[in-house]
Amino acid sequence: MKNKFRRIISICLMIAMVILPTFGQDKQVMAYVEDEIFIRFKSDLSLNEMNQILLSFKEGIWVEDLKQKVVLDKKQDYDILKGLYLLDLKTVSGASLILDRQSMGLLLDTLEKNDFIDYAQANYIYDKRRSIDTDVEDFYELWGFENDGSIRVGQDYYDERQGLQGMDINIKKAWEITLGSEEVIVLIADDGMDSNHLEFEGRVIQNDLLNPLDHIGKEDEFGEIIGSHGTHVAGTIGASHDSGFIVGVAPLTTLLPINILMHPSETELNEAYKTSDTAITSVAVAKEYGVKVMNNSWGSERWELLEDSDEKILVDDWDYDLVLRDVIKSVEDDILYVVAAGNDGHDNDLYPSVPDMFGSQRTGPDGEILEALENVISVAAIDNSGMIAEYSNYGQQSVHISAPGWGIYSSYPLDEYTWLDGTSMAAPMVSGVAALMYAVAPDISPKEIIDIMVRTGTPLPYANDYYKTISDGIINAYEAVKAAQSLSLELVGVSSWAEPEVRSAISYNLVTDNIMDAYQENISRKDFAKLIVRFYEVLSQETPPIPLVNPFNDTEDPDILKAYALNIIKGVSENTFSPDAFISRQEMAVMFYRTLSAIDSNLNQTTYEVESEDQDLIASWSMEALGFMAHHEIIKGVGNNRIDPLGLSSKEVAILLVLRTFLKFK
Repeated sequence: MKNKFRRIISICLMIAMVILPTFGQDKQVMAYVEDEIFIRFKSDLSLNEMNQILLSFKEGIWVEDLKQKVVLDKKQDYDILKGLYLLDLKTVSGASLILDRQSMGLLLDTLEKNDFIDYAQANYIYDKRRSIDTDVEDFYELWGFENDGSIRVGQDYYDERQGLQGMDINIKKAWEITLGSEEVIVLIADDGMDSNHLEFEGRVIQNDLLNPLDHIGKEDEFGEIIGSHGTHVAGTIGASHDSGFIVGVAPLTTLLPINILMHPSETELNEAYKTSDTAITSVAVAKEYGVKVMNNSWGSERWELLEDSDEKILVDDWDYDLVLRDVIKSVEDDILYVVAAGNDGHDNDLYPSVPDMFGSQRTGPDGEILEALENVISVAAIDNSGMIAEYSNYGQQSVHISAPGWGIYSSYPLDEYTWLDGTSMAAPMVSGVAALMYAVAPDISPKEIIDIMVRTGTPLPYANDYYKTISDGIINAYEAVKAAQSLSLELVGVSSWAEPEVRSAISYNLVTDNIMDAYQENISRKDFAKLIVRFYEVLSQETPPIPLVNPFNDTEDPDILKAYALNIIKGVSENTFSPDAFISRQEMAVMFYRTLSAIDSNLNQTTYEVESEDQDLIASWSMEALGFMAHHEIIKGVGNNRIDPLGLSSKEVAILLVLRTFLKFK
């Protein structure tokens, strides 16, 4: 968190947004009970008059626009509001009358034309207020969740920035898969947290020794508000989806706060706070409670500027904290350790700090090589335009990914809310996504989570040689959760030897739905065309066009037409594709070769010879492609120095070839 912030309590604004009506020319009918309506009579009618009208309704009213008579039968009245009735809709014969949206609108219009009816409306259907179709009052403020490209303001009221539409974490689509799980615990190692905030009811593991609440919201002797930072972080990770005024990335997850950074000012400052001791304690607590994710929006700067220079020097060459590193390493297989990259605006490759440096290979204090810990992920901050924030650290080899970390609106102690800037605000975005991934794939490893996050990130529009991260992208919640989910899929019919690579290909989104069964069957030309188009889309990040004219008379499959538009396929004759015929190994090689050419014509400039015992079986039109694929060890042959160009391949083998090609050229 940066030092200065603006704090705006917007409850009045939120209330105004709730009570203000929306206007439109057409009657809008929401989801509704299809054979019921409400009416409310005008207030000047007596009870006797209303009963008489209701009796007449039982005889039916003519609805001109529907060209039929509709019977309205009283179902319920309401003491709380005079003149309000719920009516059943029936036909003259007494059967329930089910009305579609248009017909319901016509009936309501007819009723409201009567002088004695104040209004009529459908009996709307409501569900729990879920984040995937949220009407959360301040969702507009959560640009990191849904960026509409408008101008937003950071924690400094005068810091206005133009947004870039779509530059967000793509969380709404992820919520269609999961809102998280209470069985997934995220530990927030911070300055404490207001566990009583209305955003967290029933989802916080509260231990008074770890997170004393007596002084939450008060100032310590340095003027810092106790629990402010941690409460803000917690809101981004897991604010409720159905209470309060915001929503967190993983709104159903369980939170475990531990105060490792701040001691209440009313007691003597404990020197153990803000030390390796408390950081180590937090890891021990996480292990004890079965925590999956630790959020660490804190760190220590190890460098200082030379006087009158932009160059920085290491304060102490022993300043590394190997003890903390070893403790984090001890839970390497079990706990994802999310860290903020820091707010110094420099390259962490050159100027590493603790604990973010543990996520990349470093030279230790004695000159030894210390490998990157596989459970540590470092997070940079971007603003609403997709730029790395000017204060955010970065690093092509040391900072894994970026997340929204400017102008982040979240919870604040004592049921308040505020905007804050900093990599402290970006890290909990990643922690929340990790919690969602654990919800769909409980056995996923921290290393797998980091790998998926890095490769599924949305490319930043302004990534360049100066502001770099390992992924050069912003966390993409939907793609990450979807990839994690694929790791727990039950694969029916796949060979045991092929399962790891098939599962990996699915996690890369390289496998189309049409071949996710009967894996050992031979793959058809149509199925391989669909597979190769998916390969093109994932590798190139582009969607191929569909030609206006279909050249084939035996298929209208859009993926086959896309492959034709890319010059990947040409058919078996001028007008025939033969979609159901099986595809040969040499035909697959040609389609791979042409796909890579469509992505980057420089990939296959060199010609390679094919040397095999059965090379005389290779068609001249596939010789170059087979040589290329064999050289890159993608199509490796079938043994005895034979490449088997006319042989067929199973679906699982085709998937393996796609995966190998993707990993070779991605």
